[in-house]
Amino acid sequence: MNKENKKLTIVSGDGKDLEISPVYEHLKNERPKCNKKPTHIVVPKSEEDNKSEEDSDKPEQNRTLIALIFIRLYKVQRTLYNLIFFPFLVVNFTKIT
Repeated sequence: MNKENKKLTIVSGDGKDLEISPVYEHLKNERPKCNKKPTHIVVPKSEEDNKSEEDSDKPEQNRTLIALIFIRLYKVQRTLYNLIFFPFLVVNFTKIT
């Protein structure tokens, strides 16, 4: 490698008089312009989106049905308990008295 000392020149001023490569102008012209107006893109719903919304309601419906089934089973169990064991209690009390 050849090491050569390069001298830097300090220039005072705002730099308008400097000759700068036109590459910067080319890049400036190719840069995309920014519109300050927002663009609103409307995406229509597809059938798959509608199906996913219906599927999201199914777990809630399933939980509701399971809760209703458990309530019904509890009532049936309580009724059976009263039908089976309550007469024995009455019989036992009648024997004691």
